[in-house]
Amino acid sequence: MSCVRLIIILVFIGCASPGAMQPGPPSLEEVRGERATAAPARDAAVSDARPEISARHVLIRVGEFPNGKSHTLAEAHAIIDDLRARVRAGADFAAIAKQWSEDTANARRGGDLGSFSRGGMVQSFEDVAFSLSVGQLGVAETVFGVHLIQRTR
Repeated sequence: MSCVRLIIILVFIGCASPGAMQPGPPSLEEVRGERATAAPARDAAVSDARPEISARHVLIRVGEFPNGKSHTLAEAHAIIDDLRARVRAGADFAAIAKQWSEDTANARRGGDLGSFSRGGMVQSFEDVAFSLSVGQLGVAETVFGVHLIQRTR
């Protein structure tokens, strides 16, 4: 059964109404899911042959949130620029992610996203992550906010 049919069925029977979902920071599954549901189905053998990378990130969300926090896009970029400067000056990326990232699911793991191949993340995030060399830092804007990304493999 296709994902679209399943979602329609769940909404119809009331299991996935928009009001049933609680706002909060996106999980890794949500980041991966947005891209994965937008991408066409692929043959498993083809996706296994794709190169994988590993990365970690710090997310600063944009907008107003139930916890009272709010950031404009400019504020999020300013925070990310400051954090990037700290990491370049020798600060531990994992410690920065634990303290600052608004992706709480991955922050406690130092921002570690594990391994992923193309098609596994939202496009703008993926484009930056795959353009980086191991250890290099990059910044990406997504629907979730502004990310400081470090490629780890």
